[in-house]
Amino acid sequence: MDSDAVIKAALAPVGEMFVEPPLPIIDHIPCVVASLIDGESPWVDVLERPRYTIEAWAESRREAQLLAQSAITELVAAWRSQQTLAGAALNFVRVNSRPVPVDSGIKGVHRSLGTVTLSIRPA
Repeated sequence: MDSDAVIKAALAPVGEMFVEPPLPIIDHIPCVVASLIDGESPWVDVLERPRYTIEAWAESRREAQLLAQSAITELVAAWRSQQTLAGAALNFVRVNSRPVPVDSGIKGVHRSLGTVTLSIRPA
């Protein structure tokens, strides 16, 4: 299974979404970046529990916060609906840390960051 493909499919409704930060990020504001931290299995067709950072980039602090929360809401909705996403389904979604504002390092650009753990199984 490709956990990146699963999270991209689940987060498609939030708008522009990446699994690696596009460079320069400023050209893609607003957007969500979901980066794999750990937990992806090297074996095919097994239960995986990848952990991701969910970063939302926007022109205001509030917009970044709402976008990050929307991304997590979409993951929970995909889990609850048990829809097939890129050949897999979510067993559960755990929010490890809710999105909080962090410094973007770019004037006029805001970022909100949280982490989630997914449980992904073959469909």
